Amino acid sequence: MKKFFGEFKQFIQRGNVMDLAVGIIIGGAFKEIVNSLVNDMLMPVISLVFKFDVKSAVLIMRGSETGVDPSGLPIYADGTVLLKWGAFLQAILDFLIIAFVIFAIIKLLNNLREGAKRKKEKAIARLEKKKAKGVQLSAKEQEEIDAVAAELEVVAEPKPTVEELLMDIKELLANKEEAK
Repeated sequence: MKKFFGEFKQFIQRGNVMDLAVGIIIGGAFKEIVNSLVNDMLMPVISLVFKFDVKSAVLIMRGSETGVDPSGLPIYADGTVLLKWGAFLQAILDFLIIAFVIFAIIKLLNNLREGAKRKKEKAIARLEKKKAKGVQLSAKEQEEIDAVAAELEVVAEPKPTVEELLMDIKELLANKEEAK
């Protein structure tokens, strides 16, 4: 039993579980904001357009309306079955707004991530070009190349050394002389 609780404690203390908990709490608060936007701002405008309270719109499937209470809400007979399409419309609006905001946030994060990746790739390319020209890179520049390459998981093929290139040129010239 002690092992079980030890594993549970380890599970709870992992970062992604805490991130999930924070996400759920923020999501709950965000849902309240969206509900207020739909209930308090959008539905009244929609009700003005349709000239009745869309949020409380119902279709009486069975039974009847027997009157109106002092606050203006309808009173239905016992056993009345209602199809609450106004509340359903409100739930659809809630969902669409939340989905749009999540889409926008994910798109923004992906764009930021891609921009940072492109910036690092340009820096690496600039340093690699400098290195290809035969300029000796500083230890800091070489560390930067190695760090970014490891971060981007770039698997670079080993480049031939100057000596290997000179040997290849020497062989080509020798073969050319033999062919004459």
